[in-house]
Amino acid sequence: METIIMLKVGLGALVESDSAFKGIGKIVAIDNEKSSATIGFFKSPLQPYSNPIDVDIQYLTLVTSLDMRAEVFVQFPRSQTWKMGHYDGERPGNQALITFSREMRDPFDFTEIFIPNAYPNTEFNALDFLKGQGTSSPYLCNTLSQFYQAYYEQKRSCRSVSALISSSVELEKHQLAVVHEVLKDSEKKYLLCDEVGLGKTIEAGFIIRQHVLEKGRDSKVLILLPEALIEQWDFELTKRFHLGDLLNTNPDNDKPNIHICSFINALTYEDTPSMVVVDEAHQISSFPFNGKITEKLLFDSISDFTDQSDVTLLLTGTPMAGHPSAYFALLHLLNKNNFPLDEEAIETFSQTLPQQSRLREVYRLFKPENDNGLLDGALDDLEGFNLSDNILQGYIDELRPLVDIFADEVDKQKRDALIDFLAHHFSQKYLYDYRMLRNSRATGFEKSQSSEIELLFPGLNPAKLISWEAPDDGAYLDEHFEQYRSEAIFDEETFNALSLSDFKAWSEALLTSPLCFAGKVQKLLENTQLSETESVHWQQMLDQATGEQVLKNKALKETLLDWLTTNNEGKAVVFCGEKQTADNVFSYLLGSLDISVERHNKNETLEFNSNDAIRVLVCDEKGEDGLNLQGKKRLAIHYSMPILLSRLEQRNGRLNRYSALSTGVSPIDTFILTPNRDTFYRKWIEVLKEGVGCFVYYRANIQDEIDKKLEGEVWPSIRKMGYMALDSAIIELQKTIKEIYRSREIITKLATVDLDAEKAEQILAQMRQSDELFEASPALKNWITKGILFDMKKAGDDLYRFCYASGRTKMRSSMLLNKCIVGIDIQASSYDAPITRELSFSRKHCVENGSYPLRYGQPFVDAIADVSRGSPFGSSSAIIRQIPGQFEPKLFFIPQWLVEAQNTSIAEQIALDALTPPVVFSEVFGENGNIEQTPIIKTVVTARYNKSGTKVYHEEQGVPYKDTNITISGDEELIDIWQLVNGHIDKSRFNTALDLVHAQSKKVAVEAFKATSEAKEETPYKVTLLTIKYVLLFGGLS
Repeated sequence: METIIMLKVGLGALVESDSAFKGIGKIVAIDNEKSSATIGFFKSPLQPYSNPIDVDIQYLTLVTSLDMRAEVFVQFPRSQTWKMGHYDGERPGNQALITFSREMRDPFDFTEIFIPNAYPNTEFNALDFLKGQGTSSPYLCNTLSQFYQAYYEQKRSCRSVSALISSSVELEKHQLAVVHEVLKDSEKKYLLCDEVGLGKTIEAGFIIRQHVLEKGRDSKVLILLPEALIEQWDFELTKRFHLGDLLNTNPDNDKPNIHICSFINALTYEDTPSMVVVDEAHQISSFPFNGKITEKLLFDSISDFTDQSDVTLLLTGTPMAGHPSAYFALLHLLNKNNFPLDEEAIETFSQTLPQQSRLREVYRLFKPENDNGLLDGALDDLEGFNLSDNILQGYIDELRPLVDIFADEVDKQKRDALIDFLAHHFSQKYLYDYRMLRNSRATGFEKSQSSEIELLFPGLNPAKLISWEAPDDGAYLDEHFEQYRSEAIFDEETFNALSLSDFKAWSEALLTSPLCFAGKVQKLLENTQLSETESVHWQQMLDQATGEQVLKNKALKETLLDWLTTNNEGKAVVFCGEKQTADNVFSYLLGSLDISVERHNKNETLEFNSNDAIRVLVCDEKGEDGLNLQGKKRLAIHYSMPILLSRLEQRNGRLNRYSALSTGVSPIDTFILTPNRDTFYRKWIEVLKEGVGCFVYYRANIQDEIDKKLEGEVWPSIRKMGYMALDSAIIELQKTIKEIYRSREIITKLATVDLDAEKAEQILAQMRQSDELFEASPALKNWITKGILFDMKKAGDDLYRFCYASGRTKMRSSMLLNKCIVGIDIQASSYDAPITRELSFSRKHCVENGSYPLRYGQPFVDAIADVSRGSPFGSSSAIIRQIPGQFEPKLFFIPQWLVEAQNTSIAEQIALDALTPPVVFSEVFGENGNIEQTPIIKTVVTARYNKSGTKVYHEEQGVPYKDTNITISGDEELIDIWQLVNGHIDKSRFNTALDLVHAQSKKVAVEAFKATSEAKEETPYKVTLLTIKYVLLFGGLS
């Protein structure tokens, strides 16, 4: 390349510029006085000098060489016909070698070469290349049209959510409903509150991948979570969503786009995130209120990040757990302006939370189509809530006269706009489930009730009680404690006061283990002044604890050994409730079982899932939250029994989880250790088992209400009346739960998700059906290898890599590397010869081995589509097809149209595509502009190109044919087939027919697009001609 100012160049020189235009242009005129040149661009053979612009000569650079195999056009002087070729290197005398075919290659002066450039646009019009007789080979045009058909059918099937089809995940409809709900929204700030085990991480993974695909190298994703979950997220994002190259956990990545960090690392994160994900968000929801300065600063830092980001996802199965205002803190992370953490806002939250049903009823009245009387009454209702909101009051005051039923005339446009503004403000600030998405399971209280979600999980076998014997056939610890309780309640002079909180604390220790209970007794005896009578009680219990701990451990060992022997590939998780108990159980099992046992430690990598030799995992309370422990055969042993339902829900969720990678999974076995008599311990298990139903059905969505009833009614009754109070508690809890599910509008249940679930089922069915077709279709592979000329190398069973061939592949390696933010094997590649990661055609194989699906949404495949749309190569073809018989030549055209919704944003595109998905339309049209109706003619016209001659069969009738590419061809003597055709088919006839078919086929394509629409109003659309084929049918074949 040389700067123009240093050279004397003539008209026709090829030039480029860093600032004035993109691509390569040609000098059309030179103004020596102004030191400028007029630059034209080869838009098509009809417009070889289009969109001329004047450029100061100092900003131009002379082009003296091109990329190898670059597409060029040359016009042959004698016939003025254009032909596409490829640049194959420089030749002496400022010439370039241009290859048109295997038989035809010649040197041309650089001034005779035209470089396609649609500047200022990025795409070419295939019609102009056919009309200008600058077509490609029919084989390439067929291959490209098949690529487009497959590529856009994939886009249609996933409704432009490219992450869905390009991830190695078997998606379920409840997950798709959530993903679609978020992505179609221009304000992507959501609480994902699926019950434990339903796949919140999968949903978030899709949204993260979609965000990265949309933002590319500008994406900055911050994922904050408990330390113990970092490895799990690393695995999911690497193996399922193929984002490993972008992670901070990748040691080879010095500029990560995705940071997976523990909560505390938010204090040191320095980027401005484009997306924030907080997993187990309930763990930080109390930070603003607990009085700990460090945690308050941490929460404020996270709040700043979520405010800065375009996308925020908060993941929790228990959004209302903990502090009464914890849920409000989560809303603050979604919108700090609407939900400021000040006393007035929190008081308003507390005031309006119980009124959500009524608030939503009033909100639904604010629609422009409602009559003024109804709206006027709704304004009265709003003021009746006493919300102390100046903005809302301003809307009310301004809207009031516009809905006055006695007003003579009002500004309807202003009225309708104010109604929308008021409704939006009100919903965003006072409807607290507005951005909460939740999937849940069947309640079990209706015989006819079923949940398809249940079919996605292993399920729970009926819980089995495992008894341990009392020491020396005497009383159990909890029987001793019951005796103590009964005396302490009625003899406050002899005994220290047994408050409700103390009673619950003792009960929780008792339900954990004899060892835990003994430790608490020991501290009491050492630090508290007690009467002799009370001391005797406690000392008796202390003396018994060690023996009962041994007997409980023995029962655990025997039942565990029996189960492991029966289920020789099974694995067991022992939930112990607290550290001291878990340490004791771990030591005991390690010394008494001839198998490998692992003790969960949040600071160490868990081997239970990956090491087949480890068959038992012992957990304390830190192992109840966030771990994925599912597998083909699992046993959950509740060595301890929590008094909080939420902890049991978390335990169940570790094992009874959705996993697309699991096949042949058996229901979870559940064993519960219990005394051998109807003691308090055993009765409490009955309350949870029969009264709550938590060992069969998930109760996470109502656990707060259940715990509130236990706290307010059941525990006070137990303290006063003893464990016999639990018999009536079972019946009362069953009634309460049934009433909650029937009558209470649970805040975590969104109508929008239910509505989208129907759409999700429809989309998912089409995705799965189309996926089967994609696996059998070679369309993508053929264009990549035979059109763009990548090498394809087999890397295993249905595993392939595509290798860039320098000097052969028809796209720049720099363009490929720039577009492929993921999917390139950097270690195996060089800058000049990139190599993809392992790709597979099979969805099943991708799920099983983590290979990349060869699909729409894979950056490599999208790069191929982009470079193809930005080139005229393969977009048009023209052939003579000769068949037997004598008849006048007939003109046929096969246009291929893409019709898709016109959008202003990606979110809008996704929302529109859900109702009106893109359509690729292709049909055979005759010279009259109508679709050809004769089946055998359509079969003949659409047959594959064959210049040697062959037969095509329609039903059982074979029709011989032979093809000729309409172009300039030859070796020593050039033959212009276009000139020969023009002798039979007048050029004006050809152009008239082509224009008519173009207009008519476009109209039919749009009608086909509209026919598939489910939108109530007409969707704005755009139409693109992808390819067009011309078939001139001649007779006379012998």
